[in-house]
Amino acid sequence: MKSVRSNKGYRVLLIATLFVLSGCYGGEPYYLRSFIEEFVMYNGISVKRTMASTSTKHLSLCIDEIGSVNFKSEGSDKKLYDELCRRYNDMSYNKEEGRPFGLPLTHAIYPHFGAINVYSDKDFDAQHPAGTLLNDVMSVRFQNARDYINSGYSDEYLPIAEKTVSLANLQPDDLELAIQNIYLIFDVEPAELSTHTLTIECINAEGKRYMAYYKYDFTLPEGVVVEEPVVEVDTIRK
Repeated sequence: MKSVRSNKGYRVLLIATLFVLSGCYGGEPYYLRSFIEEFVMYNGISVKRTMASTSTKHLSLCIDEIGSVNFKSEGSDKKLYDELCRRYNDMSYNKEEGRPFGLPLTHAIYPHFGAINVYSDKDFDAQHPAGTLLNDVMSVRFQNARDYINSGYSDEYLPIAEKTVSLANLQPDDLELAIQNIYLIFDVEPAELSTHTLTIECINAEGKRYMAYYKYDFTLPEGVVVEEPVVEVDTIRK
């Protein structure tokens, strides 16, 4: 399995840059049997506010990649890639498309996240004292290829639209085949604007839990991003 150490946002930015430099969808042609060209594995998560997102108030959920399998893989990696494509019924895309430098374009996180929970170390409002779940005041924004693949690759589902779902209503398979960055969004602001230490918990489809911590400054206006200090794990979650 190919080893990588970058986060997903960096991967998307890198590929987009290469496409601009070489011409969109230019490069060597490849026969693509499946729409998902690469499955990316991970061993951790992180979150950040970034100028690359739709809003600097959104939290970008990143994975700590440890490897991937794709349409160019060989041996056991190719066997795993084919197995995952069969599992998601993604076996009849059957198109020839150019890929600059042979880099895969569509990536899916594997295993996908079945649940995301967010907590704060401070009172958010009267209904959400410190340490309680904030899912009912937050949403998750993402893109996934499931509807497009299940439709038999119908153009009706292109371009693949963003979906926004309340974290409280997120279903276990909603993030299956998520192909772009995942953003966590506060639907409302806390009663008092200040800096909250957030705990973000992701539970994947295999039941494994991953934790990330972030100092979120609610006083920062739109368009402002600052480097946040490292959060000590023992300062959170009551």
